[in-house]
Amino acid sequence: MNITADLGENIRKNYYKIYLAVFSVAFFFAFIIWHILDGKSFIVEYDSFDQHYMGFVYVGKWLRNIARSLIFDHRINIPLWDISIGYSSDILATLPVYFCDPFNWISMMIPAKYAEYAFEAIITVKICLCGIAFSKLSLEKGNSPSATLCGAITYAFAASVYIGFLQTIFLNAMFAFPLVILGAERIWKKGSPHLYITALSFVFITYFYCAYMVCIMIFLYCILRFLNVSRENRTRKEFVRILKSFSYYM
Repeated sequence: MNITADLGENIRKNYYKIYLAVFSVAFFFAFIIWHILDGKSFIVEYDSFDQHYMGFVYVGKWLRNIARSLIFDHRINIPLWDISIGYSSDILATLPVYFCDPFNWISMMIPAKYAEYAFEAIITVKICLCGIAFSKLSLEKGNSPSATLCGAITYAFAASVYIGFLQTIFLNAMFAFPLVILGAERIWKKGSPHLYITALSFVFITYFYCAYMVCIMIFLYCILRFLNVSRENRTRKEFVRILKSFSYYM
């Protein structure tokens, strides 16, 4: 009986359960316990509170107003102008970032007095998704579950991810980026482009600034990937094929 092989197979079958357990423990000791002891929230002053949290609450109120008019007045009334935004402004044109983030739609079902807890939970979920997306990429590239788990936890708790406590919207690109890379790998191997298109579209829709940064990193990744393939496959014809593929899908 090969104990090592059985253990490896068990980890592979239950990988995501193990990841969630490890992530939960690590996140508790890295963040939650200190915020509890200090009596503080995940919502950081300035951008996190003044912009992203307020945007989260506003989307909830906006969607509830539409639902209320539909249920009680039996008509569709979509507010498009708000006098309370600056000197009054177009709602969808001023706050597109928050309306395009599907995580903010959850606020529709949450009363404003509980919105803070929901917003903190969303930050936690997005950081967790960073590791899950990395795991999907790593496992599909043939890495072992143990190595993948180490990489996923490292990615989820990387210093760059901490910006999510201040700029919550950046976390969308953080967890989408490994999926964009995975989609690029599939295109490279002449597979389906659906994941690449979907993940990259999600980044563009949720925040354009992160989108062009992701495009730059994808370009650099593909150049390095091409330079590291075997010499017989590193041909001008193959380079043109890859360039055409990515240019078409972008």
